Amino acid sequence: MTQEEFAEKLDVSVRYIQKVEASTFPNMKLDTLEEIARVLKVDILELFKRR
Repeated sequence: MTQEEFAEKLDVSVRYIQKVEASTFPNMKLDTLEEIARVLKVDILELFKRR
C-alpha cells in the first residue's frame, strides 16, 4: 500500500504518514494508533516492536 493510499484510509495527509514513518510525531493519540493498527490489520502491540 502506498503512503497516499494509507493516508486516504486513515483520512489524514501524506505528510502525516511521513512523520509517523520517520518517528517524528511525538504526541500521537491512542485512537490514532488503534486506527493505524486496524488499517494494517495488525495487533496494536505490533506497532511498538523494534525491527
